[in-house]
Amino acid sequence: MKRLDALKLSQHIAAQLKSALGTRFSAYWMFGSLLQSHYDPTSSNINGLLIVADDTPINVVRQAFWPLWESYGRALKRDPLVLTEESFARFLTFFPHTAAHLHEYGQQVNGRAVPLADPGPMDPEWLRAVKAGQLLTASALLAPELLDGGRLKESERILDRLCRQHQIDRSLPLNQQIACLSELFEQAMPVDLPEDQPPYGLKGLIAIYETLGDDFFIVENSAAIQSIDFSEAVQELSDREVYSLQVTTAEQFRLITRVLYPLDIALRSYQRIWGDDVLQGLEIPQEAVLSHAGRFSLVLEADQFPNTLFMVESSPEFDSKMIHDFQNKLLNIRLQNDLLHRLKISSAGEPPALPERTAPHPVRLQGIWEQFRWWSAYYERLLRTEPATEPAK
Repeated sequence: MKRLDALKLSQHIAAQLKSALGTRFSAYWMFGSLLQSHYDPTSSNINGLLIVADDTPINVVRQAFWPLWESYGRALKRDPLVLTEESFARFLTFFPHTAAHLHEYGQQVNGRAVPLADPGPMDPEWLRAVKAGQLLTASALLAPELLDGGRLKESERILDRLCRQHQIDRSLPLNQQIACLSELFEQAMPVDLPEDQPPYGLKGLIAIYETLGDDFFIVENSAAIQSIDFSEAVQELSDREVYSLQVTTAEQFRLITRVLYPLDIALRSYQRIWGDDVLQGLEIPQEAVLSHAGRFSLVLEADQFPNTLFMVESSPEFDSKMIHDFQNKLLNIRLQNDLLHRLKISSAGEPPALPERTAPHPVRLQGIWEQFRWWSAYYERLLRTEPATEPAK
């Protein structure tokens, strides 16, 4: 869709949502590549952010958006982020790069004026970590046969966007595209190659880590990525469940985990399978762990939960499955916080009870959304009230 048509569509979506939601509608923002030079009419999403009143039921938003998705989903490619007014303020705090993007490029197209404070200069380390983290996700395309349809599409979308942003030739072999991008985000870090011969014949391999079925291949530098061929590794990994193989440099892996995923370091989620322990010696401030926990809940609240809810028509079977799946995600949040409490990083959190199993599906879905909101607000409160403590190692 051409840029002008996409802009008009965003304005139409916002107007229709305002009409359907009435006084519950607060504001609608456009953001993303649509408002930047690297917009591609053939592949770019049309990104939106809907802000609603704090007491708005999620099912009311769902009913307002579903007819729009039926009509325009192919052009939009994804639903908008959905945040209450309270959550939007918290979102800007937990995601500084998005706050900076909205301030510089975002455009409000409907609703009452929502002024955005200037977040100031973007922390270059945070921005580099975000880019390296996106590239790490995209690198799973080197072993596409392991990815399900959703992850394959997401990895392709991320790589396409990174290449457009940084003017990388998409006709290059895939591993060269990833190596060129990695070099842009790389900072030199001295590393020693393990004395043991690397598995799968991968020259330059330093370590292999695993978490939740995802394998991370750590190499000495960006140049080593050009020689990566995962075909042998994929064949030999058939004896265990592996959902993706991703590759990055030792320096970027340390950066990504320290800046973006400190919660995973605190909970020892990364298991070293082979090679040197490149994560050894990382010291993580407890505030960073709590911030990551808050971001984890906010992504579910604003993105994953609405995304799943809005893009499929309501039915008893679908809603029942969705309730089951997202209650499991809430259970994971509870278990994570229990572990953080034992590590003396967090306190014992007790969210409001979910509705009974006999309650109607819209009531149960609303209860799930409110719990995600409760958890993100809970971590924000901890960050505001608890003093700095010793780093988590």
